[in-house]
Amino acid sequence: MSRPVIVGLDPRRPDWAPVDFGVEAARIVNARLLVAVVQAGGPEPPLTAGQMVAFAAAQVDPDLEPDCRAIVAEVEAKLHAESVQGECVRLRGTSAARALQDVSERDDAILLVVGARRRRGPLGSTAAALVHGSPCPVAVVPRGWEARRQLREIGVGYVDTPEARAALRAAHALAVRVGATLRVISVVSETPTMYQFGTDLEDVVGGPKVWTERHLRGVVAELGDVVPVTIDVPVGEPALMLVEISRRLDLLTMGARGYGPLRAVLAGSVSRQVTAGAHCPVVVLPRGVELATEALMTDARSATSVQASA
Repeated sequence: MSRPVIVGLDPRRPDWAPVDFGVEAARIVNARLLVAVVQAGGPEPPLTAGQMVAFAAAQVDPDLEPDCRAIVAEVEAKLHAESVQGECVRLRGTSAARALQDVSERDDAILLVVGARRRRGPLGSTAAALVHGSPCPVAVVPRGWEARRQLREIGVGYVDTPEARAALRAAHALAVRVGATLRVISVVSETPTMYQFGTDLEDVVGGPKVWTERHLRGVVAELGDVVPVTIDVPVGEPALMLVEISRRLDLLTMGARGYGPLRAVLAGSVSRQVTAGAHCPVVVLPRGVELATEALMTDARSATSVQASA
């Protein structure tokens, strides 16, 4: 069975934006779609509507609904009406985050999609927990997001860490596959200190913005010229700058934690702020997790070969 894109849908405040994004993501990476809703409780025999996945009982989150059969039927009707190949499952558990994390690990998910936290709710508060505990990348979709015909510009929040490099590889492969422009963004602190610079006098005199731009030019050069790649080195508070830049992006990718060569921070608190406030979907790679980009990379290599032979 192929690895799925899993969408976690809040049954209390249904928002179709994560489902719509999940449909597009599954199409792009050629994966099956699985929409999951979480209801309260421990194991019991399967119910009549939807598939039942049981989880051990414990202290149940009071925000969880006792019965989600109605929303399962609604999701199935939506998928059928839009001719989407996918299924909806009803998970039983003590918390939405735990249930989604478990099913993502069990099914070896390519991507887990949830809605952004706009107000309190089981999947609102769940997004922040999943960003750091998920076994796969997590896409956080703003409430009310609407799918576009084409991804035109994909951004990546870059610092020189394994997580950010993995996010860059995934973003570049996706840009190649869909024909989008890639924007590599590294936010420089407004109040840098001397230890942030290299030992070279030019680094000290030029300052962190100049140093970072030079570093990013080297990083971008390694990507080749299959798609347009630009660099952006704004000066300011990282989370606020990334949220503002997200207004002009169709998708933003980033690592969940890391400190760059200039200690331009993309730390856990930053990823939480960005996913909560971004104006476009944000794909976050938790520490130690890399987006499964085998299919995307294959297309990237094919595109490069075609260009080289032209």
